Amino acid sequence: MIYAFLTGKSEQDKFVKSFAAGIGAKTVHTRHIITKRLAHNDLPAKVTKRNFPSGITAIVFCGILRGNAHLFNMAKKHGIDYYYLDHAYFNSGYRTPYWMRITKNGFAQNSITTNEDPVRFKNNFNLQFEDYNFKDKKNIVIFPPSHVVTKVFDKYSWEQDIIARLRKFTDKPIVVRNKPGNSICDLLYNPIKVKPKQVYAETLEEVLSDAYCVVAYNTTVALDALRMGIPVICDRFCPAFPLSHSISEIENLKEKERLPLFESLAHGQFTLAEARSPETFKYINSVKQWKGETP
Repeated sequence: MIYAFLTGKSEQDKFVKSFAAGIGAKTVHTRHIITKRLAHNDLPAKVTKRNFPSGITAIVFCGILRGNAHLFNMAKKHGIDYYYLDHAYFNSGYRTPYWMRITKNGFAQNSITTNEDPVRFKNNFNLQFEDYNFKDKKNIVIFPPSHVVTKVFDKYSWEQDIIARLRKFTDKPIVVRNKPGNSICDLLYNPIKVKPKQVYAETLEEVLSDAYCVVAYNTTVALDALRMGIPVICDRFCPAFPLSHSISEIENLKEKERLPLFESLAHGQFTLAEARSPETFKYINSVKQWKGETP
């Protein structure tokens, strides 16, 4: 039996319920499995497989807050398939037609799936590609993981490590751009804001306008950068990963063909109506969305 977990965030639960209906999954609440008795710093959580309902074969959940980080960890630890839902790569948000990404056994689609119909991207997403224009730009713009991603994947030294590695190959100016908004640390089911809202004088567009390269852990801003003609260096948790350069190439970045990646990612996100279709579930199980070791 597949179980789909609800967190109480209505916009996400709506999509989870739709996907669950299409695959015949049973919906339950994360709080019935993960309780406040788990300390906030107990990650990986001290939870065993017996906390899952008996006969469980796979789980569905949206995002890593409100207890879902612990579900994520349990699925990995016990070899249970998971279907991870989160913000879409393009046209994200909770507006009609309500695009969300769905990835099997991965945090995001990080490979270019083959034999995809290019019409899906062309007909649904009005995105234009700018010519590559980075060679005369100066800044390397770094996008570290968010506070919650840092905690879930133990990436506390990621920013410092990346800067140190970059400095072995380049002396270009480095600009660090953290995720705007309030930092959230609670990995149980009542996320709390723990730091003042991050405010920048420059808009994201202004920062990217002078970017020679974007370095990211997992943000979809890397896709915006590619679309704007800016090369990227990113981790496998980022959907731009197939077009990533290595850090050692920082002074010799190349132009890479972008359209195949975008056409592929268009098949990795789904509308609310599509989520309910059994054909969507069949497709997700038929392609290799995640490249590399299961996170």
